Amino acid sequence: AGTETIDLNVNDPISRITVKVALTNNSWTPTGHPARSIIKVELVDGANVLHSLRGGYTEAVAFYGTKVAPFNYANYTDNGIAVATAPIYFGRRLYDPVYALDPKKFRNLQLKVSHNYALGGAVPDAATLEVWADLFDEMPPAPKGFLSAQSLWSKTLVASTTDYIEIPTDHKIRLVLPAAFSNVEEPDINIDN
Repeated sequence: AGTETIDLNVNDPISRITVKVALTNNSWTPTGHPARSIIKVELVDGANVLHSLRGGYTEAVAFYGTKVAPFNYANYTDNGIAVATAPIYFGRRLYDPVYALDPKKFRNLQLKVSHNYALGGAVPDAATLEVWADLFDEMPPAPKGFLSAQSLWSKTLVASTTDYIEIPTDHKIRLVLPAAFSNVEEPDINIDN
C-alpha cells in the first residue's frame, strides 16, 4: 500500500491518462473487485486539484463519457491475474480536438495514485502498477480547456437519514454521480431517492 507520485514532464497535450493495476492472486477466495486496489487517482497542480476520484469511480466517469466500459479482468483463480484500468479522459472522447489537458499551462503537474493491492483480486501477494498517457504528438491542438472530475462529498451512510450536499457553482457541471458501496446491499437500496 502507498502512493506513487509521478511528475508529468511532457509538453504535448494529453488526451487520456490510464492507470492500470495487475494483481497476482494467491487464493481462490475473492477479496474484492480489482478496481478497489486503486484507492484514489489524483491529478494536481500544486494545491490545485484537477481530478480526484477512487479507481472505480474514475472507471464510472470514463464509462459515462465514452459509453465503453474500461478494461477489467475480474479473475479470482489462484495464481491468476486480476486487472483493472482507470482512464481519465480530458476530452469528450480519445483525441478530442477541442478539449485536452495542456501541461504547458501548469507549473507542477503531478499524478498521485494511492493503491493497496490487498483490497482487490483474490488475496493477491503481488501487483504491478502502470500509467500511460495518450498524447497529441502530430499537429497538437490548442485545447480550450479540459474535463475534470472530483469527489465532492463522502460519508458513512446511516439508515433512514437524508443528507443535503452543496454543489459548487464555480465551474460548469456535466454530471453529478451519486455512488454508494456496500458488500451486502445494491446501490438502489443505499440511495433511496
